[in-house]
Parts: sequence; C-alpha cells; structure tokens
Amino acid sequence: MKLVYFLLGRLLASIAVVFCVISLSFVLIRQIPGDPFISEKDANPLVREVIRAKYGLDKPPLVQYWNFIRGAIVLDFGPSYTYRSWDVMDLIIMGFPVSAFLGFLALTLATFLGVFAGALAAAKRNSWADYLTMAIVVLGICLPNFFVAPLLVMIFSLILMWFPPAGWGGFSQLVLPVIVLSLPYIAYISRLTRAGMIEALGKDYIRTARAKGLKESKVIFEHALRNGIVPVITFLGPAAAGILTGSFIVETIFHIPGMGKYFVYAFINKDYSLILGAIFIYSLLLVFFNFLVDISYYFIDPRTREN
Repeated sequence: MKLVYFLLGRLLASIAVVFCVISLSFVLIRQIPGDPFISEKDANPLVREVIRAKYGLDKPPLVQYWNFIRGAIVLDFGPSYTYRSWDVMDLIIMGFPVSAFLGFLALTLATFLGVFAGALAAAKRNSWADYLTMAIVVLGICLPNFFVAPLLVMIFSLILMWFPPAGWGGFSQLVLPVIVLSLPYIAYISRLTRAGMIEALGKDYIRTARAKGLKESKVIFEHALRNGIVPVITFLGPAAAGILTGSFIVETIFHIPGMGKYFVYAFINKDYSLILGAIFIYSLLLVFFNFLVDISYYFIDPRTREN
C-alpha cells in the first residue's frame, strides 16, 4: 500500500510540475516583443489580421491559454507558424527520434566513461591518475558546448579531416556531436562515482573482503562499485532530460534535424505553437525520467520507504 501512495504522490507532483511549466511558458512567451507575422511581405494590416485570426491570435489571452491547454491534453498543438504546411506534432514526431537517438548515444557514452573514470580515480585516490582525471573533469564541466563544438570541428574536421563538420546519417557524422553532448555528463558522473566509491571503500565489508585475500580489482569493481554507483543511478534521470534539452546548441551547430533545431528556429521566428509544443514534450520527458528515478530509488534505498 505504501508503494501505491508513493507512486500516486509522485504522479500528482509530476502533473503539477508540467502544468506550472507550460502555464509560465505561455505567459512569458507572450511577453516577447514583436509578432510572428511581422515580417510578412504584405504589410497590409488587414491581411495581417486575417492571418492572426486564422491561427487564433486575435482571441483574448485567456481563451488562447484554454485552447492550448485543451489541445495539449490530447497532444494537439495546432499548426506551426513557421512551417505552415505542418502541424507542430508532425514536426515533433519527425525531430524527436533524431534527438532521442543522439541523446541515447551520448548518455550511454557518458555513463560508461564516467563510471570508469570515477572508479579509477577512487581506486588511485591522491595519485597522479586521480588528479589528472579530476582536472579533466573540471574542464568538462567548465567548458560550454558552444565553445567545445567549434573547437572540435576546427581540429578534427578542418585540420585533421577525420570527421565531417556537420550533417546526419552516417557513423562518422555522429562522433563529434555525441562527444560534445556527453562531455559535461561524463564529468558529473565521474565525480559522483568517485565520491560514492570513496565512501564505499571505507566501509567494514570492504575491509573484510580485503582481509579474506580477494583481489583488489574484485574488491573495487564487484563490491565497492555496486554500492558506490547508487548516486549515479539517481542522477541518470535528470541527466537524460538534460541531454535532450542540451542538444539544442549541438543540433544547431552540427545541423542535425532534431527537435533542438526546430526549437531554436521557433524562438527566432516567434513560433508560439511550436515553442509551447516543444516545451510541453520536454516537460513530460523531464518529469517522466525523474519519476522513473524515484521508483528505482524507492527499491534501492530502504529509507525512502520509511517516509
């Protein structure tokens, strides 16, 4: 019964978060100066009013808000103002698989490299390997994507000519975007793994395992890592959502046809319906990943079940 109440509470909290996010986004987007159709070649005000009426922008803000909420419940966000022959949901369906695949590769790479680097740093604590790993981790956290991406393109595409500078479809076109997108999360995961491993290595059962004569590699990777990786599991939910939302810059720089590219162009062109549709989908993904983490943590950490 506790599990039912736990899941119901998390579900209601998730719905409230999504509702607050999209409501606040609706209000803030309407404060952007200008008009989605201000650049129309025909400057006749009557023509512009007809276009605004076609998209429902002539109605009062509360009516527009209610229409958006009613449509969002059934995932109908109306037509795009920029891509006028497409509905917003059609664009999301086209772009989301690309962003999801890119994010999956980046998260997988970040998890494996981050856990390995963190475990190595913890096993070699206060050695040159630990200091070097943590120095690289700090660089990974401090350097933003919009700096790292052009730098890697200049080195590996323009100078060494190992990978194409942009595009989508082949394996070689995936390498640079995946690396750029995963770098900050490799850094975060390695720090979490290192901290969890250092704490685990100080436990009594680790000293007992060493006293029994087990190999150090077995003590580290089979005993300490199993418990030290718990903080990483908690972080994977927000990391998955963060990688998806963080792909905006990466997809734009590398000309990847994902949701991030549509989202950036929507802001540039003040495409209200596409902006709100993308925010709604990303909000759902964020609360969904966190919901999965809460469920997993309920079973991993007994203290959660006591609340």
